[in-house]
Amino acid sequence: MDQAISKTKELLIEIISTSLQNVSELAIPFSGSLDSSLVAFLAKKHSKSKITLYTIGFENCYDFKISSKAHKLIDLDHKRLILSGAMLESGLEEYFNLTNDTDKVSISYTLPFFILLKNIREKVVMSGHGADTLFGGFHKYLKTKNLKLKVKSCYEEFIGNLNERELKIAEHFNKKLLLPFADKGLAEYVQSLPSNYLINKGIRKFLLRQVAAEVGLPRELILLPKKAIQYSTDTMNHLRRLESYRALDL
Repeated sequence: MDQAISKTKELLIEIISTSLQNVSELAIPFSGSLDSSLVAFLAKKHSKSKITLYTIGFENCYDFKISSKAHKLIDLDHKRLILSGAMLESGLEEYFNLTNDTDKVSISYTLPFFILLKNIREKVVMSGHGADTLFGGFHKYLKTKNLKLKVKSCYEEFIGNLNERELKIAEHFNKKLLLPFADKGLAEYVQSLPSNYLINKGIRKFLLRQVAAEVGLPRELILLPKKAIQYSTDTMNHLRRLESYRALDL
């Protein structure tokens, strides 16, 4: 395990530091939980970029409560983008016109990202998207009989969807999207490891948590419970009220 921690740490630092070498201003979508906190922590430590953390959601949502404390532990500038029903409705129409995505689940977790990129001024964005998929973070992984096969399948689907959703959104808003957890070399290494490095005694993202501890991420952020973005931002609650979203069942 020690070798895996060291190698994963080395790969992540190399990926992040190299990709930020000539970036003066950087935006990081920030929930305050492990994935975004680790990316922000390493970006601060291994680049000269001026970093701003952005949290999106409806007033009093879970992510606002968590990120308001988490950003202070990392000591980076932090801004909140407060959603409204009108923003969600207009964003949904624009998102659909761009992506033709009619899957209600993917819409619910991609739409906040779409609205965030539309509203920030930075041209370069680095996201922790993909960490749950690669490092065994999803609850559904606990029930699978062959974790390595399941992770491989889910990760291939994640990579396949990037061009149709996240990368297309970034291009639409003239942003450069950096995704450390979509790096091919990192993915190949992590997928070569024993499955109990990913989930150990019921602890999901076990290896990534060890890496976070190794680099010095505050313990509070390593252990912080995470909710899916559609719920942590309260987006799903409000999407269900939109006729255009409900109509996707038809």
